[in-house]
Amino acid sequence: NGNNVGSNGLIEVIVYDPYNAGWSVSWNDGQSYTQSGNTTYEWYIDPPYVPIKISFTASITKAPSGYICWIQPSSVTNTYTAGSYQVFNVYCVYGVQVIVNDPYGATWQVNWTETSGGTIITSGSRTGSTTTQFIVNATQQPNVSFSFTAKIVQGIQNYICSITPTSTTASPGSTVTFTVSCTPTYIQVVVYDSSGAYWSISWWTTSGPVYISGSQNGTTSYAWNVTNVPQGDVIYFVGYAQCPPGYTGQGLIPGSQDALPGDTIYFFVDCYSTSTTQPSGSISVSVQDSYGAGWSITWSGGASGSKTGSSSTSWTISASSTVNFQASITSNPSGYTCTISPTSTSANPG
Repeated sequence: NGNNVGSNGLIEVIVYDPYNAGWSVSWNDGQSYTQSGNTTYEWYIDPPYVPIKISFTASITKAPSGYICWIQPSSVTNTYTAGSYQVFNVYCVYGVQVIVNDPYGATWQVNWTETSGGTIITSGSRTGSTTTQFIVNATQQPNVSFSFTAKIVQGIQNYICSITPTSTTASPGSTVTFTVSCTPTYIQVVVYDSSGAYWSISWWTTSGPVYISGSQNGTTSYAWNVTNVPQGDVIYFVGYAQCPPGYTGQGLIPGSQDALPGDTIYFFVDCYSTSTTQPSGSISVSVQDSYGAGWSITWSGGASGSKTGSSSTSWTISASSTVNFQASITSNPSGYTCTISPTSTSANPG
């Protein structure tokens, strides 16, 4: 662009199309216009003024039989002056377009054979670990067809991956699409313990195709993954916490919960120093939130009220009798789905 071919204020547009594919070019110079064709063609734009900023978009509307076609550029925005020109080129390949959708990064392999009259004439393969597309060239022979197979060569840690379809057929001019899917085979467990209490958590399968079990204990905050959990397994977690000398509290909250592959579950150790125990008639409330999720706590009974936030915090409420608490997540950080545990509990003053 910007090469002067004249001084009459016109802007030249050229589409080179040696394949006679159908194409369409649209542009906007203050108003919208479209030009279509199926051969090499040129025309002139008479803009309202120059220099002028114009945005073009171009696409293929029809490919010749057996061909995969595209036009370049498919979009372009430039500032044009009198005598400028914009060129579009149509490219076509006799063959099959292959698209692999892989948002997970698993390693896949696509294999193909080309046959004519039942005889294999070419074969090939392509391996990758990301979303990609490519064209398999076809030979100019009668009754050409392709057979494709696909498989996962290597999955990703803590996931089981598959690709669909695993086999398909195609003719020149068509597009085949493979999609990689990966499902988690782990459960993340997070324990918050700021008091140094001893805690222990055990787990086992309550339903599902494969039985697994295990346990973990500690005296500080800790997170780990329970791995190799097959889809369909429901894992039951149960635990307890012993408050250290000079501390009191409810222990491990919640005492038990179920989880599925891909879940993240949380346990909280409720132990506080008796030397700083709140006065009779008060209840201490704390929220551990290291993710910045939005949460809401409401309470009723011996006291009523509510509090919202998006970080770890603690507070004290005055109560005349048992207080019932309800907790919920109000917003999630980008890319996360969060839960709060427990969603309901009760506490007595003191």
